Amino acid sequence: ERILAARSIRQGGLGAALAEMAFGNGIGAQLTHPAHTPGRKSFFTPAYGSLILEIADTPAGEKLTQTLFAWPTPALPIGHTTAEPHIAWATDGDKHSLPLRELQTAWESPLESTFPTRISM
Repeated sequence: ERILAARSIRQGGLGAALAEMAFGNGIGAQLTHPAHTPGRKSFFTPAYGSLILEIADTPAGEKLTQTLFAWPTPALPIGHTTAEPHIAWATDGDKHSLPLRELQTAWESPLESTFPTRISM
């Protein structure tokens, strides 16, 4: 296994793509690239034609990573997945974390009245 998950970066940018990937499996992320964190405008800017990949931490995954970094089109690591259900990052030494449950509620709320996902009994 080399690629464990993939998502195109379109409307909503890296932030939306990363969140949607995390919601699907409840797997968190620790962002380590300072230019790609929630405080940056680029975090929510569409990057049509770009992909976010989760690459396996295996020899085959490492070989794929090295190949991607050798391409003329930029590829760069932005962080790693975590078992904790949150998206975390650091800015100027300050650590930040947003729980996936809160992010998903905020993401679903605007459409809940039109496309209900919760049933009250």
